[in-house]
Amino acid sequence: MAARYEDGGRGPDTYDCFGLFAELCRRRGVVIPEHPSPADLPQREADIRTEAAQHWIPLNAPEVGCAVVIRIGPWMSHIGMVIEGGKFIHANKHSGVTVASLDDLQWRQRIAGFYRYAGGCHGR
Repeated sequence: MAARYEDGGRGPDTYDCFGLFAELCRRRGVVIPEHPSPADLPQREADIRTEAAQHWIPLNAPEVGCAVVIRIGPWMSHIGMVIEGGKFIHANKHSGVTVASLDDLQWRQRIAGFYRYAGGCHGR
């Protein structure tokens, strides 16, 4: 999936991190609730926490298809989808849609948690 990053991007040519996650879930047959991706990181974390409490199941370990929530600075404000091989796919301003290792030092220390959408979007 070659696409560049854009705040509020919902595809097919541009995505933000939530837009990409939602698209990957849609391709797995699950539609997740839409939510805006505010540029304000504290507001983005508040939105993630609200969504998590309503629609997401916390996991003790990553599963293929689950969300990985990542801290940017002190805020939980970035999301990607875990894929096979201990990796995740996400969209970021620096490299667009990209795949990274969950064990990569750049990401490992910033992972805030793994979540499964209560409506599905895993293991397919």
